[in-house]
Amino acid sequence: MRFPEIYFGSPDGQMLPFLNEREFRRGLVLSVLFQGDLVIPDVFFFDSPYLRRFILHERRSPFSTWVKSGMIVPAFRDSGDKSFMQCFERITASNIVGVPEEAADIAKLLDKACLLSREARTVYWPKERFDLGYKTVTTQAMMGELAVDDPRLIELWARTENLRIECFNDALANSPDSGLRRGELYKSIARYYKLSETAADDIRQLMDGASGPEDHADLRYILKWTNYCYHYNQGKMLGLMPSLQSLDALDVSFSRQLNRSGVNSDPCNEAIEQSFDFYSLDHLLSVPAGKLVEVRNSDKGVLYFSALQTYQANPNDETGGQLRERLTQYADSIRLTVVTSGASVVNPDLLLTLILPTNPASNPAAILTRELAEFFLGKIADYTLLRSVSKYTTMFLRIAPKSAVRTLLRPLGRSEVIKTSITQDQMRLINGTSETIRSDVSYRDS
Repeated sequence: MRFPEIYFGSPDGQMLPFLNEREFRRGLVLSVLFQGDLVIPDVFFFDSPYLRRFILHERRSPFSTWVKSGMIVPAFRDSGDKSFMQCFERITASNIVGVPEEAADIAKLLDKACLLSREARTVYWPKERFDLGYKTVTTQAMMGELAVDDPRLIELWARTENLRIECFNDALANSPDSGLRRGELYKSIARYYKLSETAADDIRQLMDGASGPEDHADLRYILKWTNYCYHYNQGKMLGLMPSLQSLDALDVSFSRQLNRSGVNSDPCNEAIEQSFDFYSLDHLLSVPAGKLVEVRNSDKGVLYFSALQTYQANPNDETGGQLRERLTQYADSIRLTVVTSGASVVNPDLLLTLILPTNPASNPAAILTRELAEFFLGKIADYTLLRSVSKYTTMFLRIAPKSAVRTLLRPLGRSEVIKTSITQDQMRLINGTSETIRSDVSYRDS
């Protein structure tokens, strides 16, 4: 089966002011597991501090395994680039700002992972100019009439009218060859707030130009949405839909406005919503990377992604019910993999093994041991006997700690409630992760 491909733009350095490192890591891991294969532009592998640390310094980082398995797909800008190192050398030769020396270590590591791999893949940027597409998307989404009936967005649209019109027109006038460049848009905003143009190199400095709390909040949204337009356009040029990071409720409303600026002008609003217990990021990353690849490529993973694509192609009660069932089964298989292969000892479910002699007469302590074990386990947890082995009674017990015990364990290893919202056109990730337009599953902390 070919898994869905999603443009993943959150490693973009211009997104740093809008999401913290935990949100980035969580969005990356859950997107790989539930969204599909992630296509990432070449320069993002090197200039994102969050992604660099995840690749080079995360304990038991699964990233190189995901690249080797084709779950992470680089989008190389130059068709002559046949490796990460060739790509890195071209980027450094072009004097792109923000690429540190340790980025070479990333190129070496990922090239080594891809060596002799049959699953590793690359895609290449199209020949069409991205700045022309960015001009079209941004003009329609940020300058056109609102197509979303959200009172808060309507009020913000009115307050920022002068900012949007003046800055976008100025940026269009200063961008070469009738296109629109994001850097020129940042420079226009710097001039609007009477800041030095060098402030455009770091949009956190642009936010300092705001005159008060409300103006600061409005400017923050405008800057974030110019990035969403950027990712939407790059994904669209690659034939993909983007995963948008760090959305709150107002961002979700804008994402609907953004989606209406593209080819899909009539999105389906009916959503499948479902919640289930899941493991924290630390629990998931305690599993060997190969095991997570295996579970995603297993029958339950394939059936989930197949049901997802079927529902989005033909949303109705029957395909929706099938998707709910497949999602639950797939999530359960990931949970079981964490239980059996994860390194953490404070998972919400634990496996406990008791080895007791089968003949109590030969060892009277066996009865007492069994009774004591059952007594104490009953006080702190619900448990289920999974199987026994002859000669010695090897009791594999799945332990589900009771709520009070979970509360005590929470500071050591937190579990999460995953809330999913699946539509034909949009995937919601509110309060901390991401949203994919015309894709699949959303996640929200409990």
